Amino acid sequence: MLALGRNVTWRGEPGLVVARTFGAEMRYDIRLKKGEILKYVREDEIDEIGDWGIDPGRVIGTLADDILSSTRN
Repeated sequence: MLALGRNVTWRGEPGLVVARTFGAEMRYDIRLKKGEILKYVREDEIDEIGDWGIDPGRVIGTLADDILSSTRN
């Protein structure tokens, strides 16, 4: 499962995970750098998963814990 705020590349276009849909198969909404929002993208459609596109210090709760723990490893 990808966390919100994760940088990704979709078909060569850089973007940011902005939403998740839980179900039998995880889907993600991705905001591309050019401003377009892609809805219900499967993880196997994502070319590359990059670093965090957000500042973990500005996030509270589980996501912040996930971000901070992944940067320590």
